[in-house]
Amino acid sequence: MQSNDLRYRCFLIGSESLLAECGEILLKQGHEVAGVVSGAKKIVRWANQKQLRVLDPADYRAALRERPFDYFFSITHLALVPEDVLALPTRGAVNFHDG
Repeated sequence: MQSNDLRYRCFLIGSESLLAECGEILLKQGHEVAGVVSGAKKIVRWANQKQLRVLDPADYRAALRERPFDYFFSITHLALVPEDVLALPTRGAVNFHDG
């Protein structure tokens, strides 16, 4: 497990199983997944099993502004993430896909 100063708070957005796989890794490494933005049933089910906050992809901006976070991970998310959302994380936004 990592030391506390290397842990970070993040949000995930996407709809494919790769999001859950990456989320599992983040959680096992002790990072805080503050929420998951998805409407995909399998991702919502995974997030609920992990007791993670699920955010509606049509209306998630306000929830991201509630408290500072370090990273925004877009994982196999096929839509453009708005610039104002990309500006919110204190360390950065990462687009990850398996293509």
